[in-house]
Amino acid sequence: MSQRNPSDFESVREVARKNKMWSCILNPMSPRYQIWLKIFGGDHDIPLKSIDSFSLNMPPDPAHELQLKSCEAYALGIDQMSNEQKERLIVWVIENYKVDRSNVEQELKTKGFPIRSEDIIISFSLRGFM
Repeated sequence: MSQRNPSDFESVREVARKNKMWSCILNPMSPRYQIWLKIFGGDHDIPLKSIDSFSLNMPPDPAHELQLKSCEAYALGIDQMSNEQKERLIVWVIENYKVDRSNVEQELKTKGFPIRSEDIIISFSLRGFM
């Protein structure tokens, strides 16, 4: 049996991205765990648009921070969220950032909404690599 060169294989991220061989849950150690738990209505699979992260200057978290903070984030899968989850997210944003509902709804449709990497745990299935 011939040995394969590591360059013959795609990265774990690429294979997982193509085949949705990943899952995401809330990180119980996050300072925002209770907020996200309330928004999602439980500690089940958290919908992400992609497993590709990006750098983001987050507005201050009203409960924990006073300044902008650069951090790694992921885009929530807004289209995969239930209507109840979307409504709880909209209400939370309105209450905590004092913005108009119409603005929040428009932003969710056009730009989505980030979740910090420290607020979630992403796990990959290795079944595609066996």
